Amino acid sequence: MPRIDDQLRDALNAEDRALLDKLGSEPGILELWRETYRGKLFLLNVFATIVSFAMFAVQIWMLVKLLTTDDPVLSVRYAVGFLFCAMGVGMLKMWFWLRMNHLAAIREIKRIELLLARKYA
Repeated sequence: MPRIDDQLRDALNAEDRALLDKLGSEPGILELWRETYRGKLFLLNVFATIVSFAMFAVQIWMLVKLLTTDDPVLSVRYAVGFLFCAMGVGMLKMWFWLRMNHLAAIREIKRIELLLARKYA
């Protein structure tokens, strides 16, 4: 833990420290990824995952076609298709990373709310 986290933990009383320990530590990357498939955006996340895998498959197909063709016009078309699919997959991955970051921020805010509620209740 960074030094500031240790100082904050030392400033808490024993009851709040026990509550913080009960809430657990930071979840791993797979737990964060699984968390994106819960809640209101479940269907959208499933759709985005399917589209991402489909675009990746098309991207690989375009790369194979690009490397095996001799026609310069087709080569340019396959290269543009490959780059389009690569950008699409990259954007969907960024969307998932932003979603995981959003959920992690919400989880931290809820922890703070819980600690404040316990302190002033």
